[in-house]
Amino acid sequence: MKKIIIMSVLLLTLAGCGQKAAETKDTDQAQTTVTTTAKNTNTQSTSSSTSTKNSTNTKQTDALAELKKENPEALLPTDIPRDENRALNIAMDKQSDSLAVLYYIMDTPLVLNDQSLNQQTPFARYKMEQFDTKAAAKKAVSYQFDDGGKKVDLGHNITAYSQGAAGSTYLNWQEGNWSILVRASNVAGQDGTALAKEVVNYLEKATLPAPKDVGQITIDMAQNGYEANQVVWQEGKTVYTVAHEDTIPALEMAVSMNK
Repeated sequence: MKKIIIMSVLLLTLAGCGQKAAETKDTDQAQTTVTTTAKNTNTQSTSSSTSTKNSTNTKQTDALAELKKENPEALLPTDIPRDENRALNIAMDKQSDSLAVLYYIMDTPLVLNDQSLNQQTPFARYKMEQFDTKAAAKKAVSYQFDDGGKKVDLGHNITAYSQGAAGSTYLNWQEGNWSILVRASNVAGQDGTALAKEVVNYLEKATLPAPKDVGQITIDMAQNGYEANQVVWQEGKTVYTVAHEDTIPALEMAVSMNK
């Protein structure tokens, strides 16, 4: 039975956003998350066009409103599923060819790019990146579909293909121009089929952006953090990525960007 090679997910963080897309490093080297998002207020970040702020000296405002104000033309998710009883804080890095955003849930509201976010862990991410060519953008999506293996009925006339490799089970199926891949750990006793059916049921009621080119959804049940659930799609030379620590909320973020 063939192995499915799970996509090398673009986990680009704020430190890497300033690079041209064609020169983007491997995601294994991009795990610094927010260490370059917010430097000490006495030091200008070398990779960010926006210096950080100290909330003790700056009037606290709505970080989401600040983000929208600074990026009025950007296609951003309007729904960031979270605990509405807590504050949504945001770190942003804007470059000429990219915009990267990390979202944090905290007890205290902070200004956009507050330096204290260095010590926090984001629960969701957004990125827009422009490439030199459509081919380069498509490559960045890492679209993959494999119809080998055992057929699995997910309902709603959708068939997935199941394969096992290295202690994991992979389910892969297509919906329009989207390929969806779910990895479950056999060692941890995870049920990828149950989650796949949940995803299919949700997408019967909600509409993802319809990529003119390709889109890839990768769900890794064995991974923690926002990297576990990635939704990536291509619009010409532009690639959008949203990610969330939970599966359905990641899809909800993408759905909220449906133009």
